[in-house]
Amino acid sequence: MSNSSTADDLRIAKHLLLSSPPGQFDLILSDVSEILQSPLTSKWKEDCLIEYNQRTGCRALCGVASTDTDNDGEYGEEIKRYLRDYYSSHGVKSHYIIDTNENKKTTNILLHAERVQLQHYHAGSWSARYTIEKDADSATSPSIVISGKITLHAHTFENGNVQIRSTADLAPMTLPSASPLAVLQQIQSWEEEGVMKRLEKVYEDMSSEILKKLRRTMPITRTRFDWNESGHRGIRELGSQVQTRI
Repeated sequence: MSNSSTADDLRIAKHLLLSSPPGQFDLILSDVSEILQSPLTSKWKEDCLIEYNQRTGCRALCGVASTDTDNDGEYGEEIKRYLRDYYSSHGVKSHYIIDTNENKKTTNILLHAERVQLQHYHAGSWSARYTIEKDADSATSPSIVISGKITLHAHTFENGNVQIRSTADLAPMTLPSASPLAVLQQIQSWEEEGVMKRLEKVYEDMSSEILKKLRRTMPITRTRFDWNESGHRGIRELGSQVQTRI
């Protein structure tokens, strides 16, 4: 195998791995390893996993038991409560990471949750990243600016194979108070009003509108495709994941 083809194979393999649905990185890595003629080095696989965890937010779940919560700062307790209240459905794994810069003016919050139930043919993840910027003179100006980005990835593969990816960019907003309660109230408002309700509407329309346009009702086999049974079932499963943030 030439060097150029090897490089192309690795590029494609990396793309497939970084596109892995929640909880399926190792499965896809195993398949890719069998397909490629050249063995994958341990370093290459480790680098791909690190990049995957960074991109997806899954790094929040890596080494959960060893996460140092002493550095959570002022937002830690409210975030823990928020995760207990909204990210604790059956089968869900969730955790968070809080990073504050040295001058304590910028705080980055990562909330990540996954529900992986491959035995039931579905998996989903919800990753939310928020940035909080305090005023340079926080003593006289208690206001903050908060912005964020939420990424969802849902996969169902019973009697078909459907993946949904959605990203919501949350424009900067000024809050008059930097209190943890005010911050979490804004996060909750964004997640429920700005993301979940919009996605619920998308899922409602998907079976009857979007997916039908992607496939003929009467294919070449002349066997009518039953959207009510196959399409709706998959979309209902994806929609149920949205109801619990994954």
